[in-house]
Amino acid sequence: MTMSQKCYALLVGINEYHPQSVGVTPLKACLNDVEAMQNLLEKQYVVPTTYIKTLLNKQATRKNIIQNFREHLTANADENTTVLFYYSGHGSRQSLPKAFQKYVAGTSREHRREETLVCYDSRARIGNRWIEKDLADKELAILIKEAAQKNAHIVIILDCCHSGSGTRSKTQTLSQEIQKREVEERAIQDALHRNYLDNYYEQMWEEKGEITLPNSPHILLAGAQKDQSSWETMMGGKRRGVFTYYLEQALLQNPHLTYAELFSLINPRVIGFTEKIYRYQNPQFETYHFFNAHSHFLTGATTSENRKLYGTKMVRSEWRIEQGEVHGLASAETNPTIEWAVYENPKDEGPVALAKTTQVGLDYNVVEVLKGSLNPDQNYLAELRSLPVQQLAIGVNLNPPPADLASPLFKLTEDKTANEQLIIDQEKDNYTITREGIKLVTGKYDSVSRVSKLERIARWHRILDSYNAQPQLFHYEDFPLTFKVVGDDMLAKTVINAQDTLELTSEEGKYFPKQEQRKEENTWAIPYKITAQNLSEYEVYFMLLHLDPFYGIEVYYNGSIPAKTNEIVLAEGYGLFPDEQLTPTIDRFKLIVSTRELHSYLFTQKDIREGFNKPTKRTGQKIPDDWLAKVLEVFTTKK
Repeated sequence: MTMSQKCYALLVGINEYHPQSVGVTPLKACLNDVEAMQNLLEKQYVVPTTYIKTLLNKQATRKNIIQNFREHLTANADENTTVLFYYSGHGSRQSLPKAFQKYVAGTSREHRREETLVCYDSRARIGNRWIEKDLADKELAILIKEAAQKNAHIVIILDCCHSGSGTRSKTQTLSQEIQKREVEERAIQDALHRNYLDNYYEQMWEEKGEITLPNSPHILLAGAQKDQSSWETMMGGKRRGVFTYYLEQALLQNPHLTYAELFSLINPRVIGFTEKIYRYQNPQFETYHFFNAHSHFLTGATTSENRKLYGTKMVRSEWRIEQGEVHGLASAETNPTIEWAVYENPKDEGPVALAKTTQVGLDYNVVEVLKGSLNPDQNYLAELRSLPVQQLAIGVNLNPPPADLASPLFKLTEDKTANEQLIIDQEKDNYTITREGIKLVTGKYDSVSRVSKLERIARWHRILDSYNAQPQLFHYEDFPLTFKVVGDDMLAKTVINAQDTLELTSEEGKYFPKQEQRKEENTWAIPYKITAQNLSEYEVYFMLLHLDPFYGIEVYYNGSIPAKTNEIVLAEGYGLFPDEQLTPTIDRFKLIVSTRELHSYLFTQKDIREGFNKPTKRTGQKIPDDWLAKVLEVFTTKK
């Protein structure tokens, strides 16, 4: 596969740490992992050797990692470049300064931690002095921001532990030597005096009196969750990291996978393998600031077809597809003909099986294979083929509707009262999409692209409208969601029940002085903060979605929240901007509360405008799956 754009990679692997390191055991698979990743890049993606920089063992000092990130990745970054940072080695955690704790749920010492990469020299002690510090996740965020400012496509892959609570010993399991990639946390100052990279946060604190984290477009593929261990063992005849091995194997079989497809394939394989050796490792997959999870690995390219494929696997003797109630899928009783086509690879011309939904769960649905056969030890990808009861009605001005615009997600109708309307000229050269009479987008007619946009509209409505009418455990009043205008205590709204609204008036220059108005829209911006509470007796997961008026969806927060959490910041926005086309402009914020962790990439999507760029452990208590959702609609109008 030839890359459609340049790719610069920095690959870091550490088996042997500084001889004076304290509490760090050597690893055996990290150099093999780096070698495998380098071969994958050179042979499968034809990345020139000179574009790949490796730092192995004693080369991987803290200073060298930072310097090479800036000089090899950021210096070569531009809008036609992918930058890849890969790390294989020990991971750890350390105490979190108070200035950052508003972003963390829970008040215990265990919760107030930040993740770190253990560099070659960051645990070495000479006399009474540590010679270096770990590379903290908030420092990596600074490096990512620098590359993102040059509009690069940024990919971060970390195969290390994100927990600091486990041992570092080797154990024998099923005749295989298994080893964790983690070290215990190092005692450091519990205040903002540890000198983060370039004193970035310290200077921000002195200038503004508060800390905000960089939020740059990138994707994170990590070997384990924050409270888990990442394992290495013998795989394929070599010592390998479990996560990197399955990542490499999936991309060797199909280099054209999207990030979402890649994760759907490797996640169950890593979980399944580690469960067999009596361990548990659940990879982490997160997109940040409108990074498109449905673009292709490394290239960032998106196909005109824009097909949505969902992971399919055997769980407890039943086939499950990763679409459920929280994604807006109605029950099998309400919608008895939900049908799927199942593929081995996204590029396959035809499916290997056809299936029908028999049961809809919180975040999955159970299917019965009607035609073809599936291997229980293999993972697949499924495409929705029929959803008749839940099709969104979209008006169209042509009779009959164009046959090339068929989709299981929507149906075209002559109904002129439908909120969304598709207007096509008689020559089928141009089209316009409107909502309630307001023109949203217009352009050249192309059936494949039009279907993609209309499906995004239908999917947006399905996710917005999904709710649980009868939660078993939860009560809406236990999860207050509060929207506040920064600098104006009178403008706030707390959502107690399932839905509420807030009306705002944007006044030019009210919140941002002239020197802060870097862009025209900033003169009308309304700065905001969104917080929430978990007053229940259960540890839960919060996911905060932003559904914008042009049908884009972004995940603003996704994480576990301990029981009795008084308040946590879910989002801090530079500002809501009223759009010239839409009066008022309606931004919707949806909080999903669930007993199960949800994957962000199954919710996110780009809006329908062409070429537009937008500015912990579960408790041991056995509880049933449950969820609820509440929505705040914010109406913004110019004064």
